[in-house]
Amino acid sequence: MRTTKNALLHVINPIPRMNERRHVGVHITPEPLQTPATTVERCVCGEGCDTLSACWDYWQLNVSERWNHVRRLGVCKACLKPHRGSCRETKPCSRNGCEARHHKSLHDDRAAPIRRLSPSSKRK
Repeated sequence: MRTTKNALLHVINPIPRMNERRHVGVHITPEPLQTPATTVERCVCGEGCDTLSACWDYWQLNVSERWNHVRRLGVCKACLKPHRGSCRETKPCSRNGCEARHHKSLHDDRAAPIRRLSPSSKRK
Protein backbone atom coordinates (compact mmCIF):
# COMPACT_ATOMS: atom_id res chain seq x y z
CA MET A 1 0.00 0.00 0.00
CA ARG A 2 2.86 2.33 0.86
CA THR A 3 4.51 1.71 -2.52
CA THR A 4 1.27 2.54 -4.31
CA LYS A 5 0.99 5.77 -2.38
CA ASN A 6 4.61 6.69 -3.13
CA ALA A 7 4.13 5.82 -6.78
CA LEU A 8 1.11 8.10 -7.00
CA LEU A 9 2.99 10.95 -5.34
CA HIS A 10 5.83 10.71 -7.86
CA VAL A 11 3.85 10.48 -11.08
CA ILE A 12 5.45 12.58 -13.76
CA ASN A 13 3.08 14.38 -16.07
CA PRO A 14 3.95 13.93 -19.73
CA ILE A 15 5.25 17.03 -21.47
CA PRO A 16 2.50 18.45 -23.68
CA ARG A 17 3.31 18.79 -27.33
CA MET A 18 3.18 22.27 -28.77
CA ASN A 19 0.90 21.29 -31.63
CA GLU A 20 -1.67 19.68 -29.32
CA ARG A 21 -4.51 21.85 -28.28
CA ARG A 22 -5.98 21.03 -24.97
CA HIS A 23 -9.54 21.89 -24.19
CA VAL A 24 -10.38 22.37 -20.59
CA GLY A 25 -14.06 22.65 -19.77
CA VAL A 26 -14.80 24.65 -16.68
CA HIS A 27 -18.28 24.61 -15.28
CA ILE A 28 -19.01 27.06 -12.55
CA THR A 29 -22.13 26.73 -10.49
CA PRO A 30 -22.93 30.09 -8.95
CA GLU A 31 -24.00 30.29 -5.38
CA PRO A 32 -27.71 30.95 -5.05
CA LEU A 33 -28.50 34.63 -5.13
CA GLN A 34 -29.85 35.87 -1.88
CA THR A 35 -32.54 38.47 -2.00
CA PRO A 36 -33.28 40.74 0.94
CA ALA A 37 -36.32 38.64 1.79
CA THR A 38 -34.30 35.44 2.13
CA THR A 39 -31.47 36.94 4.12
CA VAL A 40 -33.46 39.00 6.61
CA GLU A 41 -36.98 37.71 6.94
CA ARG A 42 -39.86 36.47 4.82
CA CYS A 43 -42.89 37.37 6.87
CA VAL A 44 -44.32 39.98 9.19
CA CYS A 45 -44.33 37.85 12.33
CA GLY A 46 -40.66 36.88 12.06
CA GLU A 47 -41.47 33.22 12.68
CA GLY A 48 -40.28 32.15 9.24
CA CYS A 49 -43.55 31.48 7.42
CA ASP A 50 -43.00 29.74 4.08
CA THR A 51 -44.53 32.61 2.12
CA LEU A 52 -45.72 36.08 2.92
CA SER A 53 -49.28 35.16 1.98
CA ALA A 54 -49.16 32.34 4.57
CA CYS A 55 -48.31 34.75 7.40
CA TRP A 56 -51.29 35.43 9.67
CA ASP A 57 -49.86 38.78 10.82
CA TYR A 58 -49.55 39.93 7.18
CA TRP A 59 -53.30 39.55 6.72
CA GLN A 60 -53.94 41.63 9.84
CA LEU A 61 -52.20 44.67 8.29
CA ASN A 62 -54.13 47.29 6.33
CA VAL A 63 -53.45 47.63 2.59
CA SER A 64 -51.02 50.53 2.98
CA GLU A 65 -48.97 48.63 5.57
CA ARG A 66 -48.97 45.54 3.32
CA TRP A 67 -47.58 47.60 0.42
CA ASN A 68 -44.89 49.04 2.70
CA HIS A 69 -43.96 45.58 3.94
CA VAL A 70 -43.78 44.16 0.39
CA ARG A 71 -41.50 47.03 -0.66
CA ARG A 72 -39.31 46.67 2.45
CA LEU A 73 -38.82 42.94 1.90
CA GLY A 74 -38.25 43.38 -1.83
CA VAL A 75 -40.64 40.57 -2.76
CA CYS A 76 -42.68 40.40 -5.96
CA LYS A 77 -45.91 42.39 -5.77
CA ALA A 78 -47.74 39.84 -7.94
CA CYS A 79 -46.93 36.59 -6.10
CA LEU A 80 -45.48 37.87 -2.79
CA LYS A 81 -42.41 35.64 -3.18
CA PRO A 82 -38.74 36.60 -3.52
CA HIS A 83 -37.36 36.09 -7.03
CA ARG A 84 -35.45 37.88 -9.75
CA GLY A 85 -36.75 38.56 -13.21
CA SER A 86 -40.31 38.64 -14.39
CA CYS A 87 -43.00 36.85 -12.44
CA ARG A 88 -44.80 33.78 -13.76
CA GLU A 89 -48.05 35.01 -12.24
CA THR A 90 -49.92 36.47 -15.20
CA LYS A 91 -53.38 36.94 -13.72
CA PRO A 92 -54.44 40.48 -12.90
CA CYS A 93 -55.79 41.41 -9.47
CA SER A 94 -59.43 41.25 -10.70
CA ARG A 95 -60.92 42.61 -7.46
CA ASN A 96 -63.71 45.03 -8.36
CA GLY A 97 -62.62 44.92 -12.00
CA CYS A 98 -58.99 45.90 -11.30
CA GLU A 99 -56.64 44.77 -14.06
CA ALA A 100 -53.38 45.74 -12.36
CA ARG A 101 -50.78 43.02 -11.84
CA HIS A 102 -50.56 42.95 -8.06
CA HIS A 103 -51.57 40.39 -5.46
CA LYS A 104 -55.22 40.58 -4.40
CA SER A 105 -54.14 41.35 -0.84
CA LEU A 106 -52.54 44.57 -2.12
CA HIS A 107 -55.71 45.86 -3.77
CA ASP A 108 -57.05 49.06 -2.25
CA ASP A 109 -60.84 49.20 -2.53
CA ARG A 110 -60.77 52.96 -1.97
CA ALA A 111 -58.66 53.55 -5.09
CA ALA A 112 -60.22 53.63 -8.54
CA PRO A 113 -59.80 50.30 -10.37
CA ILE A 114 -57.17 50.26 -13.08
CA ARG A 115 -58.61 49.34 -16.44
CA ARG A 116 -56.51 48.76 -19.52
CA LEU A 117 -57.68 50.27 -22.78
CA SER A 118 -58.43 47.83 -25.54
CA PRO A 119 -56.68 48.50 -28.88
CA SER A 120 -59.97 49.55 -30.50
CA SER A 121 -60.75 52.13 -27.82
CA LYS A 122 -57.42 53.98 -28.03
CA ARG A 123 -57.52 57.45 -29.50
CA LYS A 124 -55.86 58.02 -32.84
